[in-house]
Amino acid sequence: MVLTSFCQAIKLDSKNHEAIKNAVQILYDLGRLEEALEIITEHVKQQPNDAIAKHMLASFGGMDVPERADDLYVKQVFDAF
Repeated sequence: MVLTSFCQAIKLDSKNHEAIKNAVQILYDLGRLEEALEIITEHVKQQPNDAIAKHMLASFGGMDVPERADDLYVKQVFDAF
């Protein structure tokens, strides 16, 4: 399972941003919201400038939802392409 691979990657490197965000998205998609929120909340604490993770936390958790996406979020998303 893909989720297992991402979780293994996180165990090997707890700061693997892409593995964390992918695992969180999969957990959310599977309806495992509590697990997803736990992981993304911890990640945001460790990486407060990760705009994508902050956006995911607001989106999934429904707290501190801005009126529009943060400029840094938009930049990080488009820079990834």
